[in-house]
Amino acid sequence: MHVPAADVRTWRELITCRGRVIAKRTRAKNSVRTLLRCAGVVPPTRPGLWTKGGLEWLRRLELPTASQRLRRDLLLEEVEALTRQTRRIEQQLNHQAGRSPAVAVLRTIPGVGVRTAEAVAAFVDDPHRFRDAKAVGRYFGLVPGQDQSGDRNRLGPITREGPAVVR
Repeated sequence: MHVPAADVRTWRELITCRGRVIAKRTRAKNSVRTLLRCAGVVPPTRPGLWTKGGLEWLRRLELPTASQRLRRDLLLEEVEALTRQTRRIEQQLNHQAGRSPAVAVLRTIPGVGVRTAEAVAAFVDDPHRFRDAKAVGRYFGLVPGQDQSGDRNRLGPITREGPAVVR
Protein backbone atom coordinates (compact mmCIF):
# COMPACT_ATOMS: atom_id res chain seq x y z
CA MET A 1 0.00 0.00 0.00
CA HIS A 2 1.30 3.44 -0.98
CA VAL A 3 1.71 5.98 1.81
CA PRO A 4 2.44 9.45 0.43
CA ALA A 5 5.04 11.71 2.00
CA ALA A 6 3.95 14.22 4.64
CA ASP A 7 4.14 17.20 2.25
CA VAL A 8 1.90 15.38 -0.28
CA ARG A 9 -0.61 14.52 2.45
CA THR A 10 -0.64 18.18 3.47
CA TRP A 11 -1.14 19.21 -0.15
CA ARG A 12 -4.08 16.81 -0.46
CA GLU A 13 -5.61 18.17 2.76
CA LEU A 14 -5.36 21.71 1.42
CA ILE A 15 -7.05 20.74 -1.86
CA THR A 16 -9.86 19.02 0.04
CA CYS A 17 -10.16 21.98 2.43
CA ARG A 18 -10.60 24.36 -0.53
CA GLY A 19 -13.45 22.23 -1.83
CA ARG A 20 -15.20 22.28 1.53
CA VAL A 21 -14.85 26.05 1.92
CA ILE A 22 -16.26 26.60 -1.57
CA ALA A 23 -19.18 24.27 -0.76
CA LYS A 24 -19.92 26.30 2.39
CA ARG A 25 -19.80 29.54 0.39
CA THR A 26 -22.19 28.07 -2.19
CA ARG A 27 -24.64 27.11 0.57
CA ALA A 28 -24.49 30.65 1.97
CA LYS A 29 -25.10 32.15 -1.48
CA ASN A 30 -28.04 29.81 -2.02
CA SER A 31 -29.44 30.90 1.36
CA VAL A 32 -29.26 34.53 0.22
CA ARG A 33 -31.19 33.63 -2.95
CA THR A 34 -33.78 31.78 -0.84
CA LEU A 35 -34.11 34.80 1.44
CA LEU A 36 -34.72 37.07 -1.55
CA ARG A 37 -37.27 34.67 -3.02
CA CYS A 38 -39.14 34.46 0.32
CA ALA A 39 -39.18 38.26 0.50
CA GLY A 40 -40.57 38.45 -3.03
CA VAL A 41 -37.49 40.25 -4.36
CA VAL A 42 -36.19 39.50 -7.85
CA PRO A 43 -32.44 40.20 -8.06
CA PRO A 44 -31.19 42.17 -11.06
CA THR A 45 -29.48 40.27 -13.86
CA ARG A 46 -27.02 43.13 -14.43
CA PRO A 47 -24.84 43.46 -12.48
CA GLY A 48 -24.52 39.84 -11.39
CA LEU A 49 -25.56 39.22 -7.80
CA TRP A 50 -22.04 38.25 -6.64
CA THR A 51 -20.14 41.06 -8.37
CA LYS A 52 -19.14 44.21 -6.46
CA GLY A 53 -22.16 46.03 -7.85
CA GLY A 54 -24.50 43.15 -7.03
CA LEU A 55 -23.20 42.88 -3.47
CA GLU A 56 -23.63 46.64 -3.04
CA TRP A 57 -27.23 46.31 -4.28
CA LEU A 58 -27.81 43.52 -1.74
CA ARG A 59 -26.41 45.61 1.12
CA ARG A 60 -28.65 48.59 0.26
CA LEU A 61 -31.77 46.47 -0.35
CA GLU A 62 -34.61 47.26 2.04
CA LEU A 63 -36.13 43.95 3.05
CA PRO A 64 -39.62 43.83 4.62
CA THR A 65 -38.62 42.68 8.12
CA ALA A 66 -35.76 43.34 10.50
CA SER A 67 -35.07 39.62 10.83
CA GLN A 68 -34.68 39.30 7.04
CA ARG A 69 -32.28 42.25 7.01
CA LEU A 70 -30.25 40.70 9.85
CA ARG A 71 -30.15 37.33 8.09
CA ARG A 72 -29.03 39.01 4.87
CA ASP A 73 -26.25 40.86 6.67
CA LEU A 74 -25.04 37.70 8.43
CA LEU A 75 -25.10 35.69 5.21
CA LEU A 76 -23.18 38.40 3.32
CA GLU A 77 -20.58 38.48 6.09
CA GLU A 78 -20.30 34.69 5.81
CA VAL A 79 -19.87 34.83 2.02
CA GLU A 80 -17.17 37.50 2.36
CA ALA A 81 -15.32 35.55 5.07
CA LEU A 82 -15.43 32.33 3.04
CA THR A 83 -14.20 34.20 -0.05
CA ARG A 84 -11.22 35.50 1.96
CA GLN A 85 -10.51 31.97 3.21
CA THR A 86 -10.66 30.62 -0.34
CA ARG A 87 -8.13 33.23 -1.47
CA ARG A 88 -5.76 32.31 1.37
CA ILE A 89 -5.98 28.62 0.55
CA GLU A 90 -5.48 29.29 -3.17
CA GLN A 91 -2.38 31.38 -2.45
CA GLN A 92 -0.88 28.42 -0.61
CA LEU A 93 -1.97 26.03 -3.36
CA ASN A 94 -0.44 28.29 -6.03
CA HIS A 95 2.85 28.24 -4.13
CA GLN A 96 2.76 24.45 -3.92
CA ALA A 97 1.75 24.07 -7.58
CA GLY A 98 4.60 26.34 -8.66
CA ARG A 99 7.09 23.93 -7.08
CA SER A 100 5.62 20.83 -8.75
CA PRO A 101 6.94 19.82 -12.17
CA ALA A 102 3.97 17.44 -12.56
CA VAL A 103 1.55 20.38 -12.37
CA ALA A 104 3.53 22.23 -15.04
CA VAL A 105 3.38 19.21 -17.37
CA LEU A 106 -0.35 18.63 -16.78
CA ARG A 107 -1.10 22.31 -17.46
CA THR A 108 0.23 21.90 -21.01
CA ILE A 109 -2.88 19.82 -21.79
CA PRO A 110 -5.55 22.07 -23.32
CA GLY A 111 -8.39 22.69 -20.88
CA VAL A 112 -6.45 21.63 -17.77
CA GLY A 113 -6.16 24.48 -15.30
CA VAL A 114 -4.03 24.81 -12.21
CA ARG A 115 -6.65 23.41 -9.79
CA THR A 116 -7.27 20.27 -11.87
CA ALA A 117 -3.56 19.73 -12.48
CA GLU A 118 -2.68 20.05 -8.81
CA ALA A 119 -5.45 17.65 -7.76
CA VAL A 120 -4.28 15.01 -10.23
CA ALA A 121 -0.62 15.52 -9.32
CA ALA A 122 -1.28 15.38 -5.57
CA PHE A 123 -3.52 12.32 -5.65
CA VAL A 124 -1.50 10.34 -8.20
CA ASP A 125 1.71 11.27 -6.35
CA ASP A 126 3.94 8.52 -7.76
CA PRO A 127 2.68 7.38 -11.19
CA HIS A 128 4.95 4.33 -11.10
CA ARG A 129 2.81 2.77 -8.39
CA PHE A 130 0.09 2.10 -10.99
CA ARG A 131 0.45 -0.90 -13.27
CA ASP A 132 -1.14 0.86 -16.28
CA ALA A 133 -3.45 3.75 -17.25
CA LYS A 134 -6.53 1.64 -16.49
CA ALA A 135 -5.36 1.33 -12.89
CA VAL A 136 -5.36 5.13 -12.59
CA GLY A 137 -8.96 5.20 -13.86
CA ARG A 138 -9.93 2.59 -11.27
CA TYR A 139 -8.15 4.53 -8.52
CA PHE A 140 -10.21 7.65 -9.29
CA GLY A 141 -13.47 5.70 -9.74
CA LEU A 142 -13.81 6.61 -13.41
CA VAL A 143 -14.54 3.08 -14.62
CA PRO A 144 -18.07 1.67 -14.97
CA GLY A 145 -19.48 -0.58 -12.30
CA GLN A 146 -19.97 -4.14 -13.48
CA ASP A 147 -22.69 -6.63 -12.63
CA GLN A 148 -21.85 -10.00 -14.12
CA SER A 149 -23.75 -13.21 -13.65
CA GLY A 150 -23.47 -16.19 -15.96
CA ASP A 151 -23.51 -14.98 -19.54
CA ARG A 152 -24.96 -11.57 -18.61
CA ASN A 153 -22.58 -8.63 -18.23
CA ARG A 154 -24.09 -5.27 -17.31
CA LEU A 155 -22.03 -2.10 -17.09
CA GLY A 156 -23.45 0.63 -14.90
CA PRO A 157 -22.45 4.17 -13.97
CA ILE A 158 -18.90 4.94 -12.85
CA THR A 159 -17.93 3.49 -9.49
CA ARG A 160 -16.98 6.86 -7.90
CA GLU A 161 -14.42 5.19 -5.68
CA GLY A 162 -11.32 7.05 -4.62
CA PRO A 163 -10.85 10.79 -4.18
CA ALA A 164 -13.91 12.69 -5.43
CA VAL A 165 -12.00 15.95 -5.67
CA VAL A 166 -10.26 14.74 -8.83
CA ARG A 167 -13.46 13.59 -10.55
